[in-house]
Amino acid sequence: DEAAGAAYISACVGTVAVMATLLEPFMPSFTVKLLKQLSLPRAPAMGGSEADGLVARCLSIGTLVPAGHKLKDDPTPIFRKITDEEIASLRERFAGTQADRSDGKQDVGKPDKDVGKKKAEAKAETKADKKKAPSKGDVTTKMAKMTINDKIDISRVDIRVGKIVECAKHPDADTLYVEKIDLGEAEPRTVVSGLVKYIPLDGMMNRRVAVVCNLKPANMRGIKSHAMVLAATSEDGETVELLDPPTDAEIGQRVVCAGFEGEPDEVLNPKKKVWDQVVVDLFTDEARNACFRGVPLTVNEKPCTVASISKGTIK
Repeated sequence: DEAAGAAYISACVGTVAVMATLLEPFMPSFTVKLLKQLSLPRAPAMGGSEADGLVARCLSIGTLVPAGHKLKDDPTPIFRKITDEEIASLRERFAGTQADRSDGKQDVGKPDKDVGKKKAEAKAETKADKKKAPSKGDVTTKMAKMTINDKIDISRVDIRVGKIVECAKHPDADTLYVEKIDLGEAEPRTVVSGLVKYIPLDGMMNRRVAVVCNLKPANMRGIKSHAMVLAATSEDGETVELLDPPTDAEIGQRVVCAGFEGEPDEVLNPKKKVWDQVVVDLFTDEARNACFRGVPLTVNEKPCTVASISKGTIK
């Protein structure tokens, strides 16, 4: 029955659009990718009048996406299988207690035998700290810091121009490169990147790149990575290209975005998920410029670009 089949498909598409909207506060990047598959510009508004609010429109889920609406011609899976190397990296990164990870005391890949004891000690310390009432000055200072840092945009991310001076495959992970990147500092930074499948080794050497410099260092299969190289990924996920800073950009120079001025955080707090909220708004435009919320990332008022990817995600 063609009519029944059409109604069923329309209801399914409408249901997916509703799910994307409801999940947006918790999985913003997932919502962006899902709506691209549906060729919808953004999640339908939750509020609005009784006639156009999402909740009201759910009563007629089959017409939430209008008849004749064209979906993406080449849909691709949004979730992928996690590789063994990535699983091992996550196990290593989150092994032991949080204190051990911060101090670098936890043995790589080995469970902590004193986990129970340390958890009890940490719990006792937490209770003791709670008993200490903060002074008025402490509260005032904390509120001032919250006012300064409550905005979430690209200005809080320290992106700088760097040059890869050394690059080799990770000794314990086939999908990872280990780079030495000159950022105009006393010593080059060690950076680990999962680009082996997409960019050949000779395409990495001596490349000028855009580098996120204020992420918290992370262990990647036994090697600590002190920054992250930015690259664009095509809509089908098959092509990855490094961002190219302007040719006249100096090593160590900051990449900026007009309209989003401000000094970056010294270190982006992983608990605040600042980078996670910024990265969902990083894309390449039709002209292959790297953009944040549609505004090009620039150095000396010239855009950072990629070789061929338009409308791609950046991370």
